[in-house]
Amino acid sequence: MYLILGATPGSNWQAVIPMLEQLGATALDGNAVARWRANPAGRIGPASSSADTVSLLPVGEAITDMDLAQQLAKTKDARALLLHTRPETALARAMQAGKNPTEELDAWRQAVEAFLQAYRRNRRSIRLINADTALQAPEAFAHACQEHLGLSEADIQPPASNDGQLQSVYRLLAAQMVAQAEDIQPLLAELEASSIPLAEESQAPQLDCQAIYEELTASETQFEKLKDQTTTQSSELKEENELILLQTHQLQEELEKYYLDLQKEAKSRQEAETECDRLKAELESVKQGQDAVSIREKELKEENELLLLQLHQVQEELESYYLELQDEVGKRKAQEEKLAARDQTIKNKNWAIDKKEEKYQGMLAQKKRLDRELTRIREKNTAIQNSLSWKVTKPLRAIRRLTMRKPRKAGAV
Repeated sequence: MYLILGATPGSNWQAVIPMLEQLGATALDGNAVARWRANPAGRIGPASSSADTVSLLPVGEAITDMDLAQQLAKTKDARALLLHTRPETALARAMQAGKNPTEELDAWRQAVEAFLQAYRRNRRSIRLINADTALQAPEAFAHACQEHLGLSEADIQPPASNDGQLQSVYRLLAAQMVAQAEDIQPLLAELEASSIPLAEESQAPQLDCQAIYEELTASETQFEKLKDQTTTQSSELKEENELILLQTHQLQEELEKYYLDLQKEAKSRQEAETECDRLKAELESVKQGQDAVSIREKELKEENELLLLQLHQVQEELESYYLELQDEVGKRKAQEEKLAARDQTIKNKNWAIDKKEEKYQGMLAQKKRLDRELTRIREKNTAIQNSLSWKVTKPLRAIRRLTMRKPRKAGAV
């Protein structure tokens, strides 16, 4: 048997896996989960698994991305255990982990809606359990797994919980957000009604406002201390910066004086070098004047020929690319026409399906009306048969049946 394990966001579902393993379930790896999602009717676990083995597929929060009822219908001998938690607990865990609480509440809502929809369609194979209650009441959880999922009952040890480390402020914010979300309470009520009761019904977490106030006061006091320390350190750093700035200005003045002296010396030296270079350049230019002109003319001629050749090559490549582009445009246009025709066909089929659905609804309404009419006629017939007049005229009807039979016998003779 395969046991698919799904969960809502923030339900701490990973902590339940060791408990299921203690009850005889064998957890499969992620490759098995991927094979099951791709082909529910195929082989999922190892070939050596026996018929009595319970293979656990830990899908987790990814269970909401699929049609669970359809997947179960395609999987041979499979059941689903869907774990959930209260929205206040899920939001507090999300906020402490640095996640966006609004997004996490929407994710919890969507997951619960998906769970309830799948449960309505397949109540025999799907079981809903509060994960936090399972961790708090392991004996009741083990008994429920034996009764509803076919696991072996055993003494199990739940892992240590980290919920005690949740800050009270996050719990208070989570409770307020859930209270403001009007659509959460109906979902929560249906979820609790559809779940297997392990212990007392889970209620919204009770918060110690005095403890929260003391925690906030302590945080504020600590913040003020840190603020005073920061102010003191800032003053000390400011004095150090002013001293460093003064020393920097003095050093800058000394460097500027030294730089000006170096600049004067470099300027005089540069003027002498410039004059020498100018004389050398004039002499060299006179010597190489004629040779440079002839060499430049030859280089320009060769460059022009090379540029002309490259221009022809580029022109040929552009023509080839243009022809290929024209062919590609034609193919793309044909594909677009084909896709448009396919879209129209799909629209026509959808319209036909809608028409058949309307006809089915009409026939269903007619059937209900005929059923009501048949019920009314039967009730009327029963009332007539139970009436006093019907009972009183029963001998007359018997005499009439006898008189109706005599002519038939005579005719037969």
